[in-house]
Amino acid sequence: MSDKHEYISVEEAATLIGRSVRQTSRYATKVRTIRVGTRTLYHQEDMLQVAAELQARDSIHERAEEYRPPPKQPSTELVPPGEMLDYLRERDQHVERLTQQIAAAAHRVGELETLLAQRLLPEDADALRRERDALKDEIRRLQGRPWWKRLLNLP
Repeated sequence: MSDKHEYISVEEAATLIGRSVRQTSRYATKVRTIRVGTRTLYHQEDMLQVAAELQARDSIHERAEEYRPPPKQPSTELVPPGEMLDYLRERDQHVERLTQQIAAAAHRVGELETLLAQRLLPEDADALRRERDALKDEIRRLQGRPWWKRLLNLP
């Protein structure tokens, strides 16, 4: 067995690493230990290494908790008034052109809808052709008679 002075009790190890006895007992599987009766003794050098690691880790956590990123400055770039006015004028002109194009397109749509409404269906066109032909025949028949017979309705 090794020299007993190299090993310390769980209470001394807890004080050394700055943790509770219960937390320190969890390190029994990570460091060299010996059992003396019902007590577990921890190797002093191993516990000093654990203390150094915990101290380094704690300082990192403390620094991380203390760290506050600098507040972000809003990225506002001021545009000179003249440039802004020029931009607004150009935008207004563009909007006006688009509005005119929309109005012209709406007018054309209305014209086309009117043409479609006026367009004859094939059945109506056939009926109108027959009526036109009948009227032409009537005109020829009536023009073949002298005016006085037409006036008096004589054959």
